[in-house]
Amino acid sequence: MSSVVVKGGAEGGGVVTITAPSSSLTRTLTLPDATTELLGLSAGQTLTNKTFSGVGRATSLLTSAGEVATTSGTSVVLATGLPSWVKSFSIVMSGMSTNGTSPINIQFGTDSNWVTTGYVSGSDNYTSGIAPATSTIGFRIGRSTGAGNTINAIYTIALMGGTNNWVGQLNGILDTGTSLLFGGGTIDLADVTAIRLTTAGGANLFDAGSAVVWYE
Repeated sequence: MSSVVVKGGAEGGGVVTITAPSSSLTRTLTLPDATTELLGLSAGQTLTNKTFSGVGRATSLLTSAGEVATTSGTSVVLATGLPSWVKSFSIVMSGMSTNGTSPINIQFGTDSNWVTTGYVSGSDNYTSGIAPATSTIGFRIGRSTGAGNTINAIYTIALMGGTNNWVGQLNGILDTGTSLLFGGGTIDLADVTAIRLTTAGGANLFDAGSAVVWYE
C-alpha cells in the first residue's frame, strides 16, 4: 500500500489547514501518479501539455471545422457533426465564385436534413444603390454576382442567450474591392449540427475558392 506524506515547507512560519467540507457522504480525492503541482483557484496559473475536454470547458475554445474547396457542385457542405454546445459560427470565404448569377446562401441543418425555409435575410452590394435583396431560404451573400466574380467575406452568426434565435451579419468585398458586401439575417432553430453553402435553386455551380467554418 502506498503512503501519503504531508511535508511542511522548509521556510516560513505560516500554517496550512486542510478542511473537510460539510457533507454526509464519503468522498475520495485521487492524486495523479506523477510529480506535479495541484492547481488552485486563487491565482492565475499557466497550463502546459494539458488537453481540455467536456462541454463546460470547450465552449470558450475557437475551433475550425476545416477548410473546404468551393470549386464544384451546386452546394458545398462546410461542416457536419457540430457539437450541441456551439453558440457562434463564423463562415469565412476566400476567392469564392460560381459560374453564374444565382445568389449564394448559407443554410443550417442537421446531419440528415437541411433547413431551406424560415430565414429572414437581406444582403446588398454597396455599388447597387437600391434596396437589399432578401432571402427566406438561407443567409444571403450579396445582391447579385456574375460568373467569375470572387467573394472574400465573413458571415458571423451567433445564438441569442437562452433562445433558439440565431442572428447573423455579413461583411466582405466583391472581386478586388470594387463592391462592398454587407447584410444580415435571422432564424429560429433549435438544432444546428451542419452548415452548407448553396446557390439559390441549384441553378449554378461553384467554381473557385474555399471556405471554412469556425465555431465556439
